[in-house]
Amino acid sequence: MSGVRAHTSEASPTRDPREFERWLDPAVQEPKKLEPLLVPYSGDDLNAYPISTWVNSPRNNGPQCIERIDTVDKADAQNSN
Repeated sequence: MSGVRAHTSEASPTRDPREFERWLDPAVQEPKKLEPLLVPYSGDDLNAYPISTWVNSPRNNGPQCIERIDTVDKADAQNSN
């Protein structure tokens, strides 16, 4: 695994967004028809960026959950003091 998928948890599987409609289609009643979708998604077309830990609370909801934040490398912060 490489790219963005290398930094995501195995507990958080990533589906190919082009297949969401098919995956969630209530008309599909035969699981065998969805088996081809049960393959690892490379995520080569995904982008990742840091977000706030604000998203960790189930009480928090809204656009703040996905807002990009600036980060400071811990080593850089220690070196500046």
